[in-house]
Parts: sequence; C-alpha cells; structure tokens
Amino acid sequence: MALFCLQTRLKSCHQEDVEKLESDLGSIRRNDIYQKLKEARNHTVAHTSSSYQGYGATQIALLEDARYLIQREDRLKNLVKSIKSLIHYVEISVRKKEGKPPNADTFTIQIRVPK
Repeated sequence: MALFCLQTRLKSCHQEDVEKLESDLGSIRRNDIYQKLKEARNHTVAHTSSSYQGYGATQIALLEDARYLIQREDRLKNLVKSIKSLIHYVEISVRKKEGKPPNADTFTIQIRVPK
C-alpha cells in the first residue's frame, strides 16, 4: 500500500489545477469530523508517550472519539468520499502535468470500517 502526503503531492500537480485542489484540501481540513480524527490521533500519541502515566485515559479518550464518530457515521462516510475524490483528482492532475493519459493506470482505494 502506498501512502503519500496530499499537500506534498499537490506540488506535482498541473499548475492550472493547484488552486482548486488546495481549496478542496482546505475544506477537508476544516471539516469537524476530520478535526475530531486529528485530535484523536494527537491524544493517542500524547497518552501513549512514555512520560504519560495515565494509560487508562487513552482507552477512555478513544472510546469517546469512537462514539462521536459512530453517531456521525454518514458524515464520516462523506469525508472519506471527499478524500478519495481529492486523491483521484490529484493523481489525474499529476498525469496531466506529466503528459500521460489519465486512464493509463487505475488504482483502488479501499477503506473498511469495523462493525
């Protein structure tokens, strides 16, 4: 599985697409569900650092975040669709800049939500 930073990947896009794609990325970053995921990641890192003593707090914080996301499942799914769409358009723009046909290669992004 290949992972990449969208902000870095935007630098490889066709110049005429960059402003729109950056705007789309900004919209995703301002999304409250995205912010909740980012906060959960940051809390997990802080709670599991070796200097933090309250390890039980990690489980409590993650449980609260999970409940928040489960209650907003449709909005979470919409966020995932937005991210997948942005990744797709970024890759198309990169191909455009490189002079390659956009349909020369295909890729699949699959996200599974545990039930």
